[in-house]
Amino acid sequence: MGLPQYFGQESKLVGSMVRDGRPGGGKQLIKQVKETLGAGAFVNDDSRNGHRPLQLALTNGQSGVARLLIQHVADVNLPDRSGQTPLQAAVNHAQFEIAMLLIKKGAAFNPHAANLGFVYKNLYAFQLFWKKGILVCSPKNDSKIRTSLKEKQPLPDPLILSCLNADYGIQAAVLTFLPIGADMDASLYKAQAADNSYFVKLKRGHHHDIGVDIVELLHKAGIQQIIPPIKTIHGRLTQRIEDFTLIVYRFVEGQDGFSRDLTEHQWLELGKALRQVHKIDVPLGQVRQEAYSPKWREAVRSLYAHMEAEPVDEVASKLLNFMKKHVLSIRRLVDRAEQLGQTLHGQTAKFVLCHSDIHAGNVLLNGNDTIYIVDWDDPIMAPKERDLMFIGGGVGNVWNKLHEEELFYKGYGKTEVDSTILAYYRHERIVEDIAVYGRELLLTTARGQDREEMYRQFISMFEPRGVVDIAFETDIRDA
Repeated sequence: MGLPQYFGQESKLVGSMVRDGRPGGGKQLIKQVKETLGAGAFVNDDSRNGHRPLQLALTNGQSGVARLLIQHVADVNLPDRSGQTPLQAAVNHAQFEIAMLLIKKGAAFNPHAANLGFVYKNLYAFQLFWKKGILVCSPKNDSKIRTSLKEKQPLPDPLILSCLNADYGIQAAVLTFLPIGADMDASLYKAQAADNSYFVKLKRGHHHDIGVDIVELLHKAGIQQIIPPIKTIHGRLTQRIEDFTLIVYRFVEGQDGFSRDLTEHQWLELGKALRQVHKIDVPLGQVRQEAYSPKWREAVRSLYAHMEAEPVDEVASKLLNFMKKHVLSIRRLVDRAEQLGQTLHGQTAKFVLCHSDIHAGNVLLNGNDTIYIVDWDDPIMAPKERDLMFIGGGVGNVWNKLHEEELFYKGYGKTEVDSTILAYYRHERIVEDIAVYGRELLLTTARGQDREEMYRQFISMFEPRGVVDIAFETDIRDA
């Protein structure tokens, strides 16, 4: 987008540039707005349609432009001609980090005031964000950041609603962005129709999602504890929409296992469901195979050299001190995972279909004692202990009680658990967490306000009856 021809004192340029920029914005737009402000444009000016630059930036998802305007002392309480304040625009479009910045800069926040007819559509999610700093937390594969608040993908809501109608026959009237989930290339929504609610996942790119195929396979096998994707009117499990892929599920209200203890019945049901999963035949080559890779062990060892370096900030300094205090435990975890991995690499174990991340955050509990196993993004063919290590493993400092294990295995049925394999997975998972958190906190200043929460989650692994204690105990039982 080039500079408008009507550049000048009467141009109301900043508002026009923000309005005319693409949703999401970009470096070029930020550069142009910065140059325009430097040339004397009024940061609080109206655009030609009566919108304020800051509200427009937030509505369009242009968080970089919004930060720039705030930096140039945009009035954080000035409404546009329709009456919407910058804070209302930020909350209503799930720009929660910007909303917090606005409040820090003096924006008035009174969600109970009528305020010229505007409501805070995402008020509940924002209040959770404000209260906790970050939302729901669950360990997640390569990104153990336990769900930092993220901004939605730059695809207009009306386009998503149109796709739901045309390709799924779902006439949804309201689409609510859910700022949760660890995958930064995916956005989650709740779509509300007259008769039902739907969970909508929008993933960047058109890559084949093996997890969707696996869930469909489990559904056809009659496993009730999964939520299958809803097919399009043409029978497809996913739908392409511009540069994204859409996946739709029915929306299930409930809490995860971090928020609520499983009942005795639910432990039995979880055991039965996982046994069914482990019996499923999967065509050879469709799902990745366990290789006992040294990737994360090598990553942690690479951090040893940084333990004497100058910390990049206060959080890094606290983490360095903690790691030095627990360096013997960290080295023990890495070295023992290496020994166990090498032992297992030379053995032949039966591989079964595993969820790979079946911790408490990926078990959904609803009000009628039903459970659902969710988040099948990264299935793997591996020894059954790949999943069983979570039962009694203490991830998130839950699921670490003996009677819970007993109930689970009563449902799972008679089986022989290989304690060597179990010990390997419990060690290796902690090593992965140490690598991911360590690289993020020691080598960068990224993640902003999430850094304190990441540090707390790192040190929580070493709490009494936490994952480290349990991993060591598992290894001792195997000795």
